[in-house]
Amino acid sequence: MLIQFSMENFGPFADRATLNMAPIRSYKENPQSLLESGLKGVPHVLPSVLVYGPNASGKSTLVKAAGFMKEEVRKSFQRVRGDEIPVNPFLLATPEQFSAPCGMEMIFIAQDGIRYQYGFSVNATRVLREWLYAWPISQARTVFMRTWNELTKKYDYSPKIFGENILGFRKHWLEDVLENRLFLSVAAHKGGSESDDVSDVFPEEKSVNTRTNLKFIFDWFHLRLFPMFSLKSIPLKFSTKMIDDSEGKKYLLDWLKQGDLVWDDLVVESKIISFDKPLPIPAATEVTVGHMAGTSDGKGLNLQKVGFLAKRVQDETVIPFPSNLVSDGTRTWLTLGGAIQKILANGEIIFADEIEANLHHHLVRHLWSLFNDPATNPNKAQLVATTHNVGLLADPNLLRRDQVWLIDKNRKMASELFPLSDYSPRKGEYLLKPYLQGRFGGIPRLSRNVFPYAQGSDKT
Repeated sequence: MLIQFSMENFGPFADRATLNMAPIRSYKENPQSLLESGLKGVPHVLPSVLVYGPNASGKSTLVKAAGFMKEEVRKSFQRVRGDEIPVNPFLLATPEQFSAPCGMEMIFIAQDGIRYQYGFSVNATRVLREWLYAWPISQARTVFMRTWNELTKKYDYSPKIFGENILGFRKHWLEDVLENRLFLSVAAHKGGSESDDVSDVFPEEKSVNTRTNLKFIFDWFHLRLFPMFSLKSIPLKFSTKMIDDSEGKKYLLDWLKQGDLVWDDLVVESKIISFDKPLPIPAATEVTVGHMAGTSDGKGLNLQKVGFLAKRVQDETVIPFPSNLVSDGTRTWLTLGGAIQKILANGEIIFADEIEANLHHHLVRHLWSLFNDPATNPNKAQLVATTHNVGLLADPNLLRRDQVWLIDKNRKMASELFPLSDYSPRKGEYLLKPYLQGRFGGIPRLSRNVFPYAQGSDKT
């Protein structure tokens, strides 16, 4: 479970911005929706939050930042000496601020039930700091700290006997920790393993009071955290796998009917395309071509698409629909059907950008409710969603006040992330009207003065 996410000097966020998933204890509405963490210090966690803001305010960057952190953990071990780290500093900063490092940090509960605080500070050439703290009991323990020493041009490591708090630690891991690689990423792939499964590198034992198994931290980023840069970026494979199973297909057809999309059958159509010349791309690269999606190994494409069939009312003849007659909203809702089933089943943490894309308000509301109902979210999945769907603010019984966050630009054109609770909304308050009136910020600043021609100006 995610407890807190912080970022600094990334995209339009110049200063530190923190998204807190811990509920405000004085807020008593919808207590049944809270996720029990099993921890004394943070007994509950929010199942979902909505992030509002005008266009170009930085909402998408919040999702990109989570994706950047995940990919650094998963793949920075692949860099060779001299490769740059793809930082994205605030472009309107002063020269001094522009050269400041990019920082990322997450506080979360891994599969071993322990709270961890992991983060790093990097620039384009090196990791400046990297840290991991654990709470196996009530007090925090430093698992490792790595700090660049500008005087010695080397890293300082702590604790003094580095690795004493890491289960299965090997000194030779440090040989591959280049300046542009994260220690966690390198440790997860030592031993020559470049597969997604690192169980052959780390021991299978759970973390204990004295030592931490880094496998649980790596797996949390790799298998639990999923930033979705748009609903259209969700892999179709989750739904096509379900269509191949009779129960899975029934689930998806019922899922479509929730949107008044009454289809009678779904079929998976496959197509294999061979390249004349191989392309230098990794195996199993996700690709999308029109309405088809699949993978490529560089030698060709293995594509699939979903065919939609409906019965004609008069004689119940099953009619296949051409791809161009199936709406984007139908395709989005189908793709979400497979993905949401996987997310809820595995208790994953999703960062979703513009969750309302091509979807009716009632479908977005239904999607939101799946994460907030213990009956449909028994495995404690979480959703962080940016949105322009203000209709969700219209029902005071749908949202807790601490589930609403906003992003806006300050006078320096830097983005700021802040909770609705900063404005002390009352319990049960109707939030839609004050939000649209600008009481909370996070709305566009409109002016008719930018349209002189509409006012009869003679300017050319």
